Amino acid sequence: MDHWGMKAAKMSKVAHGVNRHWHRWSTQRVVQLQPHHVSLQRILEVMGDRYVNVKRITLSNCSYVNDMSLSTLASFSSISHVDLGRCQYFTPQGLKALTAMTCLQQLRLNYCNNMSDGGLSALASCISLQHLELRRCCQITNRGLQSLMGLTAMTYLDLSGCQKITGEGLRYLRGMVSLRWLYLVRCYNIGDKGLKLLQGMPSLSHLDLGGCDNITDEGLRGLSRITSLRDLDMGSGDDVTEDGLWCLRHCGLTSLRQSGRMLQTCRYEHVWS
Repeated sequence: MDHWGMKAAKMSKVAHGVNRHWHRWSTQRVVQLQPHHVSLQRILEVMGDRYVNVKRITLSNCSYVNDMSLSTLASFSSISHVDLGRCQYFTPQGLKALTAMTCLQQLRLNYCNNMSDGGLSALASCISLQHLELRRCCQITNRGLQSLMGLTAMTYLDLSGCQKITGEGLRYLRGMVSLRWLYLVRCYNIGDKGLKLLQGMPSLSHLDLGGCDNITDEGLRGLSRITSLRDLDMGSGDDVTEDGLWCLRHCGLTSLRQSGRMLQTCRYEHVWS
């Protein structure tokens, strides 16, 4: 090999080394994965070698997510955020595997039609969980909420559209002493009795009852004892009078809405003053 050939070979070797180093560096910098049209099993196979610092994985709408893949996913204990929205093929057994993920803080299960009380029971030992979304998981009942009683680190809970939950079920949330955000949009069976059961939650600052049409002055009186409350959507408000609004004056509310519509402060100025 002549001088130029040796030089070219050396440069090629150096370039290959640089590319390999760059590829390793770039994959190690990835902290979030959102695979599309790729087998989850294949993604998990390469994660251990390449994507060693991944903290978040979004699998929403993935038809290939099942118990086996969740069991494999659970072996990556450093992952803190998992989105399984609209996934339909896992069972409580698959969710049970996620309890091995000691860093799991956020779990999204929105629109998972197969999500049931058994699934929530499987999550009961995820004590690191802080953020749980269960929007439109229509099979969940009060019994499922009872399974969550011990998740004291929870700060964010979305139960919107879980219409089998009743006001009585909210008693199981009172142990969530760190809960700040609670979404009960279109939970039509909550009612005044349920709102009274939220008394004593020391951290609750955001409560969304949008679409709920059975809230009256009595329910607002119950909420008035939650001194940490700052943001409230009181639902349709059809049965709320100025007497009910008067009860809220000690809450320190900074935002008051009626099924998503911001109420004009001037309209109620005489109530708050």
